[in-house]
Amino acid sequence: MGRILHFGLYFLAAGVNILALPTNTTGATTNGKPSRKDPFDHGHFDGIEANSNLKWVPCKNITSDIKFECAMLSVPLDYKKPENGLRATIPIIKAPAENNATYKGWVLTNFGGPGIPGVHVIARNNTVKNIRRDKVGPGWDIIGFDPRGMGASLPSGDCGDWDAKSEPVQSHPKNATYKAPQPGKIGRRELSKRLLWHHSFNSSWGGEESDMSFGILLPKGAPWDLRAEKLLPDVNARVEACFKKTGAYDQIGPHMNTAVVATDLLWMGKALAKEKGQPEDSVLVNYFGGSYGTVLGQYFATLYPSNVGKFLLDGVSDPSVANQSGFFESTRQTNVDAAWAQFFPACHEAGPRCAFFTPGGAEAIRSRFNKISAKVDRRKYQRLEDVEAVDKIFPKMREFLTSALMQPLVRWPLVAQYLADMENATAEGLPSMWIPKMKEIDQKMKEPMYSRKGSLLQVTCTDARDLRFQELGPAKEIERYRLSKLAAGSEMNAALTCSRWKIRPSWEWRGPIGSSTATPILFVGNRYDPVTPAEHAIKANKLFKGSKLIVLDELGHCINATRNTCAHQHVLAYFQNGTLPSSTVSYCTRETKMFPEPKKPGLGKKP
Repeated sequence: MGRILHFGLYFLAAGVNILALPTNTTGATTNGKPSRKDPFDHGHFDGIEANSNLKWVPCKNITSDIKFECAMLSVPLDYKKPENGLRATIPIIKAPAENNATYKGWVLTNFGGPGIPGVHVIARNNTVKNIRRDKVGPGWDIIGFDPRGMGASLPSGDCGDWDAKSEPVQSHPKNATYKAPQPGKIGRRELSKRLLWHHSFNSSWGGEESDMSFGILLPKGAPWDLRAEKLLPDVNARVEACFKKTGAYDQIGPHMNTAVVATDLLWMGKALAKEKGQPEDSVLVNYFGGSYGTVLGQYFATLYPSNVGKFLLDGVSDPSVANQSGFFESTRQTNVDAAWAQFFPACHEAGPRCAFFTPGGAEAIRSRFNKISAKVDRRKYQRLEDVEAVDKIFPKMREFLTSALMQPLVRWPLVAQYLADMENATAEGLPSMWIPKMKEIDQKMKEPMYSRKGSLLQVTCTDARDLRFQELGPAKEIERYRLSKLAAGSEMNAALTCSRWKIRPSWEWRGPIGSSTATPILFVGNRYDPVTPAEHAIKANKLFKGSKLIVLDELGHCINATRNTCAHQHVLAYFQNGTLPSSTVSYCTRETKMFPEPKKPGLGKKP
């Protein structure tokens, strides 16, 4: 399944290392250790016992000049039934405030996903230094945590390595939303017939919808029903694996939704207050959340408005989009095509620093791109081998270009090289001959994973209303294509999984979102953010009384994707002395230059 752009405290008795009593081996303990570890559990918490109070010890397996401290906080598995004895454990990491700075307090962090393990991010090189430099300034304890089911948390949410080919699982027909044939082995003749049938009628699935957006050619690609049929084996295997391994009441599956994690934030805040001898119930939680972390922050601010301290929500997502509707109703990709259109003038301005530079201006570069995209239009080919090849090449191209919009400052130089390489790979012959070269190109451009496979859907599909029996068909596909021709149906993949998801939350919460908070929230949004458009931040700003909003005329996902000093100065002032922008909505002009000049040797070093 392709990448989905997206947008990652239980108690019983002090000193007891306890978690939910399992009905299967996933998440179970043997001598206090989990039987299955998340791939993002790096052993920082080995041997640390869970406790309802914070007991900090030096973290293990971290080499850093920062003296990181780790703790395991025990909290109820089910906040609606806290006395039933079932527990969960949240791993927490702390970078203590600098010794030479005036102490200001602590700030919790969540870096999105959902599912990104915060411990792993905080422990990475320069994360804490960058947060102090650009966000909170000196004097703060920076705290990260692995959300329920992720990283080193217990019970584990790891559904295992499902493999639809070796272990096919079929959902009960009543759970099916897409009425395709059940997956199984398809003979070559049958596959050929289906592909060519879809080829013949492919031009009609989008009606009269143009393939052009901002002068850019982006063909429709394979129709959804064919794509869904190919996805179904993996989707069914994933749904069944997660249901069997994490779906029981005493496992983590029914207790991973955002309302529960927001309550975990409160319990972490209370534990931190108790540690410092401060009142627990009136604790003000300071928080920095990015991407999905803004959804978590909005849930917290709605559920516990009197406990909102300094709240920075950066890259704001509308909770009703991804979380309550499971990607069925989504406006996240509103500005994707407008953002991608800016690659061409940026490449022209960069000149030879852009590997796809073409004399003749931005239009010449765009025309060069259109010639490549015209070659991966499946409607041009008659042979099965070529249609199959295009159906492999074009989705990966779309995915790579769309994901690069998250961090164009870093990724667009790679995109330029990718397009130049792709142009060479497709220069001669038919698509079936391009596959070997395209595999080499894709491998070069492969991106690192920052969260466990499938973790986003475990949270999002559980947050959403029960979407089984919801139909995904041509009308929904056309709606997605009209919103963004580049991103096209990428969110349809996620919606397909959510439409079959069996695990329902023990605590189902539907909002409405919004409140009057104890401390005004500071929202930040980039105008051309590919997954959290500024429109979402504007909506959130209206839902929380007294909040302020900074809109950046920038590309990229979240403030970190930019070099915008205007926004960073506002954020630092907020955390250092509580200063907010004077206007309800403030604007920062663009400061980030794409394809920057390479740093000269020795720049910034003392002679």
